[in-house]
Amino acid sequence: MTAALKWHPLELFDQRFVANVAALERRDAVLASRLRELKPSLPFLIASEGDNVFLGRRGPAGVEVVPNPLPPLAAREIATKLFPQGCLGGAVVIGGLGYGWLWDRVCKLPCKVDAAPGHRPPIYLLAGDIERLWAVLHVLDWRDLLADERFPIFAGADAVRQLREALISRPGLPTPVACVRVDQQLWQEDLDVLLKAVIEARGRHLAELVARVRGLYPPLPSQSWEKRLRAGSLRVLGITSRYTTFLQYSMRDWLAAFEQLGHETTLVIEPADHEVHTNLAFAEACTAFRPDLIVMIDHYRKEFGGLPEHVPCVMWVQDRLPNIFTPASGRGQGRLDYVLGYSRLECTGELHYPASRFMSAPVGVNDGRFAPRTLTDAEQRQFGCDVSFVSHCTVPADVLIRQEIDRAEDPAVKRLLADCFERLRAVYDAGGSLTEPVHIRKVIDDSMDEMGVQLTNPTQLLDVFVQRINNALFRHQSISWVAELEIDLRLYGKGWEAHPTFGRFARGVADNQRMLPLIYATSKINLQVTPFGAAHQRLFDGLGAGGFFLLRHINGEEYDRISQMLWQWCQANQVRSGAEMVRRATPKVAAWLDQVATLCGEHPRNDPERFFSGVADTADGGFIRSAATLFDQFDPVAFRSREDLHSRVRHFLGNPEERRQVAEAMRQRVLDRLTYSSITRRLLRFIADDLSNAVPEARAA
Repeated sequence: MTAALKWHPLELFDQRFVANVAALERRDAVLASRLRELKPSLPFLIASEGDNVFLGRRGPAGVEVVPNPLPPLAAREIATKLFPQGCLGGAVVIGGLGYGWLWDRVCKLPCKVDAAPGHRPPIYLLAGDIERLWAVLHVLDWRDLLADERFPIFAGADAVRQLREALISRPGLPTPVACVRVDQQLWQEDLDVLLKAVIEARGRHLAELVARVRGLYPPLPSQSWEKRLRAGSLRVLGITSRYTTFLQYSMRDWLAAFEQLGHETTLVIEPADHEVHTNLAFAEACTAFRPDLIVMIDHYRKEFGGLPEHVPCVMWVQDRLPNIFTPASGRGQGRLDYVLGYSRLECTGELHYPASRFMSAPVGVNDGRFAPRTLTDAEQRQFGCDVSFVSHCTVPADVLIRQEIDRAEDPAVKRLLADCFERLRAVYDAGGSLTEPVHIRKVIDDSMDEMGVQLTNPTQLLDVFVQRINNALFRHQSISWVAELEIDLRLYGKGWEAHPTFGRFARGVADNQRMLPLIYATSKINLQVTPFGAAHQRLFDGLGAGGFFLLRHINGEEYDRISQMLWQWCQANQVRSGAEMVRRATPKVAAWLDQVATLCGEHPRNDPERFFSGVADTADGGFIRSAATLFDQFDPVAFRSREDLHSRVRHFLGNPEERRQVAEAMRQRVLDRLTYSSITRRLLRFIADDLSNAVPEARAA
């Protein structure tokens, strides 16, 4: 075959080589220089036959084809076998180059890491023969691959050693989960042996750093930390991940609040999207920055190594994640570990989190980004309208239930789903609504009883109806009421354009950074409609931007109002327990307790201590979880029915000055209680007060 090939000097492709090396130089100047200065021991030739490309070199018998252990078809088959889903889920090593076809194919695969959306696992590329790499760079256009730090190249006979040293010296590089041996001579070491050496070396380095951190942070009396927290400027270390966009922005806003209050901050985050967090990174940050306070979101200290034990550390609970909501996590809280966020009652009452070190707080508002400003005429024309609503809950309830029915395999479950939906829809068709899970559970129980169907896990069905079906029914009912008024209604969110009834109001997805503040500020009326309560991040951001809102009333709003009145009565009468509250209840208090039973479906007398603890928990947070107790202006802006909504829309569209006054008063409440700055200020006082309380306890002990 080789005799029939027409060979050409490889130098004809020098232009491609120059472009490739220029791309490589942007992230690996040393290797680029080696390749640029390389003079091959024998000249390379190139030939083609159909779609096949051959490299050759002159030998005793003429031009000899340079062996290619993985031609294109074989490379495709290996890639398909290794990645049957067609995407990369972890770091891999390709040990050998061949003609580069496997490199080319694997490096073009999309990435999909469920636990870390946006993470692009690296591919470690090993080329034992640098002259072969020099030749391949004349053939393939690899400018994108060569410029991307995600594809580190280790060239030379010691390429495996180079990889091992890189993994040890750069602990942010994830260890490979698989290895493909293209060059058997180059890659003779077992992958597990290499990984063991890397892990042991990283472990030794971590132990050295941890020892250094311990030396920097000896145990100190509580009053020493209290003085630091009250005295002034702190060094605050924030830890977050680039693989969760919301938490990344939330940490950015939180650290900005610390800086606004006069503290110095630094952020630990993966440097690039192909790297991962390691305990080494945390320990190195602590030795370099020497923080007085460590803050993180949805994680706590003992989940990681490398963090000093004797420095205050705060976890902000912003999501319901399994690493947080377990008894082991509660028991894992040390003396200087603090928590703020939601679900304080559950965490302290059931999961063993220390109640004295758990501060209730909502997700904060960035009062810098969401702030009133002078609007341009162009912005007014683009976004100004009578009523706007922002939500991604765009799929109609009948479509959602059809999806659930199609997924169900048991015909009886299919019938049950359909019957439950019809019962729920009948409530909404009559102008009513359901917002409490206990009431939705009754609909499901009634349907199961009448149809004679029993489920092994009815809670799963309840979640489907509460989180998806009823959510859509509740929101879309309000939109249909507004649409009847024939005013300028605009809907922002993914998918409204496909809605069979509301598609004409769709205005696309609103960018959180730029568009949302403008929508809130230019809309005469913004709607906040959710069956889970109006006190939500979107409302707080919108009020911060100067927007006016109408809110849909739910039973939970009244529940918190009654809780507030009950708490005030308990405080005035020195009632300290649920049993005492029930025993000493006046007729008015008894009536309040009966109202609670009507609202939530369970009477407080059934478990008075749990109910009392819940009220105390809400009081501890300042009764800010409900819009009814948070805003004095709640009643004028809250609607309960179709007629109520129509009346309030007409009224406020005709009274711009009243809209302005109400929006301004509600915004001030947000600034006082719900911004990152106000929450952070309260947090520092909370920690200092706790440390102050610990001083007499320590002396007594």
